[in-house]
Amino acid sequence: MFYDPGRAVGSCGLGPFPSGGWYASLPLDGYAGGAACGSYLDVRGPAGQVRAEVVDVCTTCAPWTVDLSRAAFARIADLRSGAAAVTAAAVTDPPLPGPLVLRLDTGVPGRLAVQVLNHGNRLASVEIYQAWGGHWQRLAVDPDGYWSGRLAARPHPLRGRIRVRVADAAGHRVLVNGVALTATAVRTSTWMYRAARPAVHRSRPPWAAVTRAARGGPGCPG
Repeated sequence: MFYDPGRAVGSCGLGPFPSGGWYASLPLDGYAGGAACGSYLDVRGPAGQVRAEVVDVCTTCAPWTVDLSRAAFARIADLRSGAAAVTAAAVTDPPLPGPLVLRLDTGVPGRLAVQVLNHGNRLASVEIYQAWGGHWQRLAVDPDGYWSGRLAARPHPLRGRIRVRVADAAGHRVLVNGVALTATAVRTSTWMYRAARPAVHRSRPPWAAVTRAARGGPGCPG
C-alpha cells in the first residue's frame, strides 16, 4: 500500500516530508509504541527494492504490513496496483545523515521528554543523569517517538545540565554530556556509530525545529 504524507509531520514528528522521500508507516505491532521511529526498513517488491525511514503509525493496517510513501512504493511496484506482496526487514547500521540531534521538551512541569534524531537503528533505551538526582534514570518511550520521565526535584528544575545515554537495538551505546535543560534542540558532535558513507536519500534537515505540541495526528490513512 502507499499514501501521501503531504504536509503532515507524522506520528513520529519528523515531517513535513519532501514529496519524493522514501518513508514507511507501520501497524501498531511494528511501530512498537514509538520505538521504531527513525529506524529504516529494506522493502523488496515485484519491481525492486527501497530503503524507507519509519516516520508514522498506521492504526488501521493489518499486522505484518507496511504502508509506503508514494515515491517509495513506486520503486518496488506499479502504483496502479495499489498494493503488492513484499518482504521487509529492519536495516542494521544504515548510513547516517549526521551526528545525533536531541530535541528537548520541558512543557509539562517536572517532566522531560527527549527525542533522538539520526540514530539509524531502532532505539532500545534513553537514559538521563541529573547530578542533583544522583542516579541514571531510564525514560519511557511515548507513541510520538519521544522518551520521557520525571525530573528530580530541585529549587530551579530547569537550571543546570544533564547527561543523556542512548542505546540502540544493535548494541551501540553513546553518551552526550552537558545538555542544557533550557535547550529545545541540541546538535551534537556524537555519532551513534560510524557508517561507511553518509545517507544520500534524506533531503530534509534532521534538526528541523518541530514543536511537540504541533505534532500528532492519527497516522497515515493506509
